[in-house]
Amino acid sequence: MNIEFKSSAGVLSFCEEGFFPSEGIADFSIRCEFHGKYSGLLDRVFYCRLYRADASRLLDCYDSRVATVNEGGAFEPYFYMPLDNDFQVAFLAGEAESKDDGYFFVSFMFNLGGKDDESSNVYFGFEAEIDFLDMKKFCNDLASIFSLSKD
Repeated sequence: MNIEFKSSAGVLSFCEEGFFPSEGIADFSIRCEFHGKYSGLLDRVFYCRLYRADASRLLDCYDSRVATVNEGGAFEPYFYMPLDNDFQVAFLAGEAESKDDGYFFVSFMFNLGGKDDESSNVYFGFEAEIDFLDMKKFCNDLASIFSLSKD
């Protein structure tokens, strides 16, 4: 199963590589398919492992960010990072007409590791606009792998 993270910069395709239902774990390869002048950037395959708890936290994060944007309140960035730290997503400011009509910006960063095992992690990625419904679809598709309840 492929799950797409669609943004104004392009698409991240999360391709399921392995699923271990009894452990609540799914392994993915991630391919970057950017638009236009960005098409050659991040031209490699990344890997991540997600746990059931990761998917649940992402759903909660999405709901919280959409509610905050809808209320028009001051908005501090919120950082989402899966348990294995393979990537991180920062939810930034946005605008909304309703809970299904709006957008926010995200910063999506891949963990490229450090110089060696003793080094700090180095992240590289992009910032782009993402539509509420595209983010909701990504979250719901991810939740369906783990059989989590969703809207």
